[in-house]
Amino acid sequence: GTEEVVDHQRLSGAGYCFSASAPPFTARAALASLTRLQNTEKQLLNKLNANRALLYQLLGSMLEETVNKLVITSQDISPIVILQLSPSVIHPTSPNSKSSSTTTTTKPHKLSREEQITLLDTISNTCLDKGIALISTGKSTNAMNKDWETSTHFVTPPPSLKLTVSAVHTKEHLEECVRVLGEVVKEVLGSFGGDV
Repeated sequence: GTEEVVDHQRLSGAGYCFSASAPPFTARAALASLTRLQNTEKQLLNKLNANRALLYQLLGSMLEETVNKLVITSQDISPIVILQLSPSVIHPTSPNSKSSSTTTTTKPHKLSREEQITLLDTISNTCLDKGIALISTGKSTNAMNKDWETSTHFVTPPPSLKLTVSAVHTKEHLEECVRVLGEVVKEVLGSFGGDV
């Protein structure tokens, strides 16, 4: 082959010839990145930690205002935030509805996985229209395993929203993100699990 292809194979293939490890070139690049973060880029890690803490604080306040329509399922030490529909949305309760002659109780249905994905996709797309990028993970995990409810080989995570905070975000970015998300949650999930 060409010199370019041969060079690529030589650099990328070495780690795969006798083991399942990463090629030496990629392992060395990762090590250099970690060393740089430890030695010279500590302010980035400090800024990331400050942004992460602020985001979780802002999200906690927003979730209280929206009557906990979403729940945070990620650990608060992670800069990747996972939000899922709360049990009050997935298993809605319905007040007694009165007819002219008797009082009847309407039993609401549990939201299916597809219905949950649709709600989260709507939140994600509406936020994107307003300049905030959230990822709805439901469809990608659905594609992993079509028989997710009956399979014993895969544990398919519940549909969720994912957002990531970085060191370059400002306080204003995070406040705007949470403000928009709160508005969209009220708009999309307002009728689930009580008033917002």
